[in-house]
Amino acid sequence: MNKQLISWIGSNDLKAAEEGGGLGPIASLLEERKYDRVLLLCNYAEERMVNYQEWLSARSSLEIKFRYIPLPNGPANHRDIYEAVEPFLNEVFQETSVEVTYFISPGTNQMASIWVVLGKTKYPGAFVQSSEQAGIEDVEIPFDLAADYLPDLRKSLDHEINKIASGEIPTDPAFDNFIATSGAMKSVVRLAHKVVNRTVTVLIEGSPGTGKELLARCMHEASGRDRLIKVDCASYSEEKLEEELFGNEIGAFDQAESGTLFLSRLEELSDRLQVRLIDSLTDDQFSNKNVRVIAAADTNLREEVKHGRFRQELYFQLSAANLFLPDIRKRGGDLSALVNHFFDRINQLNMNQTEAKSKKLSAGARRALLDHSWPGNVTELVNTIQRAILWTDTATIREEDMRSAVLEPIIQDRNETILDRDIENGVDIQAIIKEVEMHYLQRAWRDSGFNKKRTAQMLGLSNYQTASNWLERNGIA
Repeated sequence: MNKQLISWIGSNDLKAAEEGGGLGPIASLLEERKYDRVLLLCNYAEERMVNYQEWLSARSSLEIKFRYIPLPNGPANHRDIYEAVEPFLNEVFQETSVEVTYFISPGTNQMASIWVVLGKTKYPGAFVQSSEQAGIEDVEIPFDLAADYLPDLRKSLDHEINKIASGEIPTDPAFDNFIATSGAMKSVVRLAHKVVNRTVTVLIEGSPGTGKELLARCMHEASGRDRLIKVDCASYSEEKLEEELFGNEIGAFDQAESGTLFLSRLEELSDRLQVRLIDSLTDDQFSNKNVRVIAAADTNLREEVKHGRFRQELYFQLSAANLFLPDIRKRGGDLSALVNHFFDRINQLNMNQTEAKSKKLSAGARRALLDHSWPGNVTELVNTIQRAILWTDTATIREEDMRSAVLEPIIQDRNETILDRDIENGVDIQAIIKEVEMHYLQRAWRDSGFNKKRTAQMLGLSNYQTASNWLERNGIA
């Protein structure tokens, strides 16, 4: 019997070849199981397929065949996938004594569903899947799909949309590193999934450090598009930025053909270049290009439009889909998950780079992180954890170590530090009261010229003796 494995090439497979650090699902399967022939389909750019072909062939002695299969409407379109693989499978099954196994893990959920439909009906075969938790395992489909199931594919997209609307977040691996446990962030991810495979322009807004670029990259990766071209509108002079975007010969719009163009810090775009960008987005030539535009802004562009600093026409042109990333202090349980994620990642990186021993985070140190308001958002959180790991000599990072690593908030954010703290993870109300008490005692003591009677009057205390007790209790006087 001629045993053949059939699979799409997924993003994690390509990453393994391009970035290293692992084998990816397909190479891992081929290390564990043997087949007479391996047939791999790829809808990514042909050059990426060729690169993966060279990488995989160097690691396996099996007969491996590659086939490039473009999907005009993306890897989530059932009709495109079915029409691409049905004639391919028909060709495979022309051989006699063929035993097919479908690897359903690489690729999109829609690709997997087509394997199941065809593998249980017209082109019968076995199924195998992989995961980090369970490794490689055979899959027993718990029901037989009748031939009349095929028309039900028309309903599947509606079913997926209903799942999204009901609050169930799709589990595309491209979003694995995007932390979303709070209701606000789950909503962002749900909306992002709705437009992943559409060509509409997307505008992502949020304060600096909230993860706009990470979200854009997740959306790009999940879309299966070719390449992502990033242009930071704040990194160039007006003339250089114009050349970067539009180019005399080839600009970013041309480079992003079949891919994604990501424009960051859009609010820095000059009025003249805003006009040129409008013209480009509405030009007939652009409509004929296969370019997905995702833009990001560190400010609220609606407010910029109201104050005449940003063109309304461009705002509406870019915000066919609008996503807003809240500051991390407003994300509820996300902060705790972000602390876990970045502490583990930075701790491991520190060990790899310096051969240092693993650090532990004490309960007090964690509380110091959860109590902070994080005006610098994820960027500030990451740098604070990095400082604490670098500066702490002991195996356990204590509360005092972490508080020394946390930068003092800028004065205008003081009220947010006290009043806008996340309470979903719990707060130390006594410590907050103590902080307020200390703050006003120090101010009154200084502004009164170190006079206890005047301090009492300024703070509304009954007499100078009460003020004296409070000052002594707080170690001020």
